[in-house]
Amino acid sequence: MKNRLALIFMAVLFIALVLSACGIKSEGGPSAVRFQNEHEECLENIEKELAGYGKQIEELYAQAERTAGDARDEINKTISDLRKKQHDAVRKYEELTSATYKTWKNMQRRVEQSWKDLEDTYEKALALFHEIS
Repeated sequence: MKNRLALIFMAVLFIALVLSACGIKSEGGPSAVRFQNEHEECLENIEKELAGYGKQIEELYAQAERTAGDARDEINKTISDLRKKQHDAVRKYEELTSATYKTWKNMQRRVEQSWKDLEDTYEKALALFHEIS
């Protein structure tokens, strides 16, 4: 169980790396083609991570179902919070899909904050699992 949770945690860290790789860094400003290519690549990476993240949350939920008593209730509440954060991250991702060059950085910062919130909530859930196991 601890190995599986460690793998999930590593996946969350990978998400953070993917998001940081989505920044457009060019002193002279990217061309429209470069922006479009980087934008599409970033969105593809985030989309893949979102798909995997839903499975990881379901795994946590399945593990919580095997837990008894008050610990189960607390873990389920944390997983519920985690699902809300995931939903918010999906919504921010959907906003990012319509980003233009001018709106990209601002929207990207909001997505990164949403992922940070998701990661913080995930770490809380992981800590609860370690506490009870």
